[in-house]
Amino acid sequence: MTETRATDADTQAVNDAIDALLAAHDPKTTDNVAFRGARYDAGLAWVHFPIGFGGQGARPELNRLVEERCRRAGAAPQDP
Repeated sequence: MTETRATDADTQAVNDAIDALLAAHDPKTTDNVAFRGARYDAGLAWVHFPIGFGGQGARPELNRLVEERCRRAGAAPQDP
């Protein structure tokens, strides 16, 4: 399957951060708590939050992109 990526700056930054997260912390082999911590540190917990607080200051709808890509890679769903 070929993944289509939008070219706007927020989407590109989020996709780059997801790529780096998944390369460093395979969710299939990383403990869920450790993976979620790494996700927070990467600014991918809630992308609309400020940098340093689990986000990247990006559009809130990009949270769906993060969740979809992480789930496809084998991550457990985030707790609501």
